[in-house]
Amino acid sequence: AKDAAEISDKLFTIVGRGSVKFEALANNMSQLLPIASSTGVSLNDLGGAIIRMSQTSMPMAQIETGLSGLIRQLGAATPEAKEFAKTIGVDLSEEALKKGLVPMMEQLSKATGGSLELIRKIIPDTEGANAALILMANNAKLLKTEVAAMGEGVGASTKALEIQTKSYAFQVSKLNSDLENLKITFGDIVNKALVPFI
Repeated sequence: AKDAAEISDKLFTIVGRGSVKFEALANNMSQLLPIASSTGVSLNDLGGAIIRMSQTSMPMAQIETGLSGLIRQLGAATPEAKEFAKTIGVDLSEEALKKGLVPMMEQLSKATGGSLELIRKIIPDTEGANAALILMANNAKLLKTEVAAMGEGVGASTKALEIQTKSYAFQVSKLNSDLENLKITFGDIVNKALVPFI
């Protein structure tokens, strides 16, 4: 139950901080989670990356494609990509990726200076390279902020439920008030119509 609540909190954190709808997130997470898990990318890193990319108004399906390409190619880089990465000071080892997306994006940012041409030598996939560019922005500081928020998202699902309940309770209260006003108005109309006959 604790794990389910924690995962729920993380999903609500993604929706709350990002620009992604819950349905789209749920539909695409089933594709992303196995890829992230197989390469050692944590749910916090994955969630932070989704938040960061969604803040650019990118649709969730494109985010999923980009992150899938990025994570796959970092986790299973070709020998040529590994060799090139090594020459510019980027560690593509399994251990380096397990340290997290933030340190990996910081390395890429520093080594490539944000050059798409250099990134494509490590991440040939177009969508994956574009995802890297977004996540590397500002030396990965924006990504780092969102990954940290994922770690602090305890209680996010409870907060979302409270907001939804308050909203629902407010609407019910307003409906009751409107109904009461309608009764009064209807009563006035009936009263005016019947008074002449009494």
